Amino acid sequence: MALGTVPQPIGVAKPTLADLVKHTDGNQYALAMFAAKRARQINAYFNQLNEGLLQNVGPLVEYDAKEKPLSIAFREINEGLLEQTLADNNESDTAKEAQTAAEVKEEIAKDEAGKEKSEEEAAQADAESAQSSDDDAADAADADATDGDASSDEAQQD
Repeated sequence: MALGTVPQPIGVAKPTLADLVKHTDGNQYALAMFAAKRARQINAYFNQLNEGLLQNVGPLVEYDAKEKPLSIAFREINEGLLEQTLADNNESDTAKEAQTAAEVKEEIAKDEAGKEKSEEEAAQADAESAQSSDDDAADAADADATDGDASSDEAQQD
């Protein structure tokens, strides 16, 4: 007769890694990459909850507050809630990200060029207004000089 409880062996990961590898066609590396990517998404979701952004999809299975994102990702994969994408898609995603980055750089360059152009236009407008005020001052001085000459002519005639 045995006293106490009978030990129940529990694997390191539940579900077991052998069960999980079946979902990635037997490729352990693909499983690691797949689960890690999903775990990062879940972690980002939890971080964004506090900020109210909610840009990532949260866990698709019931989870315990103490459960780590990788364990949640493993359970999602085991239940067949996620589909693994091929590595070729990752390369096209990288190309799309590079294209998007190039477009953003172009927009920034356009904005900076627009700012420089508007600054040049403002400088030209300031220069024109300064020149017109100088011209007005010169016209006024000429008018005063002309009035002064006319009054001196009148004084000489008297």
